[in-house]
Amino acid sequence: MKRAVFEVILTLVVTIVVLGTCYSVMSGSPAGFGDAVHHLFLFMDVGIGLWVLLLAITVSLKRPASVWVTLLFALIGVVANLLTVTVVGLVQSGGAPEFMRWAIEAGLAFLVAAVIVVPLVHKRFAAGGSRR
Repeated sequence: MKRAVFEVILTLVVTIVVLGTCYSVMSGSPAGFGDAVHHLFLFMDVGIGLWVLLLAITVSLKRPASVWVTLLFALIGVVANLLTVTVVGLVQSGGAPEFMRWAIEAGLAFLVAAVIVVPLVHKRFAAGGSRR
């Protein structure tokens, strides 16, 4: 349980850093971090929610997810999120291309963060980091 919570929080923090750094470099302004938080939670909310739900289900089954399963859950969340954003963008007066771009940017940053964080957290907790 502790590992999953730590994994989620750390992955979100690293996602904001990755996305904020990209936006700051592209714009030349440190204000990119505000856009990163905005785009992450506005255009990746369904994916993050699905990822957390899948992790919670595995924890409740008393079978913690492996690194590969956790990364697969993250990928499932990103794909489900992109489909949701596409449908919502098409319904809302054709805003799909711009919404999809933001969802793809947030999704890629989330996957990069998950690939960095998940193996490190699993390794730390496997080495006895889960002691009280």
